Amino acid sequence: MHYRKVIPHTQGRSKFFRQTLCWLREEKAMQADRARLTKATLQRSMPCSKVLHLSATIEEASCEAR
Repeated sequence: MHYRKVIPHTQGRSKFFRQTLCWLREEKAMQADRARLTKATLQRSMPCSKVLHLSATIEEASCEAR
């Protein structure tokens, strides 16, 4: 199962969404979860380039407009 984050079209919701993603990115517990997820994903023989692309996409979408 795969999920994709979609930035809302309305200005207020979009701002809230981006701020939430920024907060989650800086949260220590979330950083630990992401590290475990990355490790588990890499162990399942997913090409590294695909994992790096996913991480870059999440980072770009999360803090475009603070």
